[in-house]
Amino acid sequence: MSAISETYRSTRDYVPFLRIETPRDRVALPYSTLLDLALSADETTLLLNFASKQVTVKGKRLHEIFCAIAQGHAEALFTRNASEELADAPGNKAPNIIEIRLREPEEAEIS
Repeated sequence: MSAISETYRSTRDYVPFLRIETPRDRVALPYSTLLDLALSADETTLLLNFASKQVTVKGKRLHEIFCAIAQGHAEALFTRNASEELADAPGNKAPNIIEIRLREPEEAEIS
C-alpha cells in the first residue's frame, strides 16, 4: 500500500532512489548518498543534502514527507500547478509542495 498526494508518493517498502520532478528537472538521487535532512519548525521548508545535490523543498505541512524520506519510503517529490488557495482550503491536511530547488553543493555554499 502506498500513500499518494498531489505532490509526493511513498510506499511501505524501502526504495533505493528518491525521484524529484520539477518543470525544469527530473532526477533520481540514491538514498545512500543522503547526508542529512532537516525540516523547519513551521513545516514549510525541507532541506535535503545529498552528496551531489542540495534539494530545498518549499510548501505546507511537510512533516509527513520529512518522515517518509527519513524512513527511506518516499518514492517521488513533485511540483504541480496547484494553487496555494487549494493548499490552504479548509480541512486540507495533506502535504503540499509549492517549489523544489536543486543545486550543486558548491552553489548552495556560496548563496
